[in-house]
Amino acid sequence: MKQYSIAMAIFSLAVSFLIGSWLIATSLKEQPKESVQHQLLSQQEAADYLGISVVEVLKLTEVPDGSNSYIS
Repeated sequence: MKQYSIAMAIFSLAVSFLIGSWLIATSLKEQPKESVQHQLLSQQEAADYLGISVVEVLKLTEVPDGSNSYIS
């Protein structure tokens, strides 16, 4: 009797897994794909968003160019 209950538990777990997978796959197919729009902020917009000045944004975005100077 114990073997029968273990087999039924495994079977019901497998069926539940299959039904859950099917439900997830079906719901993912039905959602419309939204286009992703990549948007860059201007220096002023970044400063406003971060709550800092434009000069501080420039300091944060400086990149060394190898000759002891920086480019932004």
